[in-house]
Amino acid sequence: MAEEKITDSSPHAEDPRVLSSQQEQPKQRSSASLARPAGDKVRVHFQAVGSAPIMRKNKFQIGAHERFATIPKFLRKQLRLDENTPLFVYCNSAFCPSPDQRLQDLYQCFQRSNELVLNYCVQEAWG
Repeated sequence: MAEEKITDSSPHAEDPRVLSSQQEQPKQRSSASLARPAGDKVRVHFQAVGSAPIMRKNKFQIGAHERFATIPKFLRKQLRLDENTPLFVYCNSAFCPSPDQRLQDLYQCFQRSNELVLNYCVQEAWG
């Protein structure tokens, strides 16, 4: 079986200037590095659903290491809801994350436009 030799057929294959300029180009960021929160904070965008009270300010920077269980507590305080009022929080209008999930993990998997979108309501809205 004859060995096949692979060569560069470009017109500048032997020109060292072309090779060095190609090596100096910055590397493209991978999608995984783009999904990382800046610093140790995650930008969270809260959206009211149904008859839930609307927040005056709906975008917050929250520690990436925080667990999802802190979100309902934070929302109750912001909305001035008592403990007896039901509150449901969903990620991307789809599911309710586990209380022990870290915000950084949710952000890396479900962020849109560099924000973690969390929907909240006082009546169950989705599954």
